[in-house]
Amino acid sequence: MNKGIPFWMALSIALLLGVAGQISLKWGVRQEGKLAGFNIQFLRAFFNPYVLLGLFAYAVSSLFWLISISQAELSFVYPFISLNFALIAILSWLLFHDAMGPYRLLGIFFICLGVIFVSLS
Repeated sequence: MNKGIPFWMALSIALLLGVAGQISLKWGVRQEGKLAGFNIQFLRAFFNPYVLLGLFAYAVSSLFWLISISQAELSFVYPFISLNFALIAILSWLLFHDAMGPYRLLGIFFICLGVIFVSLS
């Protein structure tokens, strides 16, 4: 019996940490305003605790991603990353008041529908 991390758990953690990382990055850089290049403002944003937390979340997400792709075909696993686009769009709408029009909602629906089809294969 394999006592390692189950596939679906590793994949879920990888995806959720990816989403958390992206939200954390946005939360941190928005405290500095629009970045125009690699200057002192960029350095302040880079060392913002939320940005560092977001980068750490991505690093840990990558570890769980490695477990996921070692346990299943990449062509099966990779489409699940598209769920991050859907989750980030919804969370950005809730947290950052990003626009959420009907075409974006329809796109999110089709992304989720596509992942359902892939998961059934």
